[in-house]
Amino acid sequence: MANAIWRKHARRLLTEEAARTALSDFAEFDTTTVAPPDLSGRAFELALKIRPGAIYDLLYVALAQIVGCTLWTADSKLANAVAGVPVVVSLLSTYTPQTA
Repeated sequence: MANAIWRKHARRLLTEEAARTALSDFAEFDTTTVAPPDLSGRAFELALKIRPGAIYDLLYVALAQIVGCTLWTADSKLANAVAGVPVVVSLLSTYTPQTA
């Protein structure tokens, strides 16, 4: 998340204040850090099939596969690249908050 916020700030899409607020807001989410033992290996296997410029995004794809959850991303290139991979990837631009 920090990288995405940084990139938005670096492209002048977020002010420094807005970026700091976004980081602070994200820190308030109830999150759990997970690192399954086969995460890097699975990401490497995905990289061999997809041939990305960097492997770090595929760590998220691999984690979504292992955990069995939807991967939400703003990266449409990533979503398109993994179209043939058995994982559910959704674009944040399609997210609709649920109301109570």
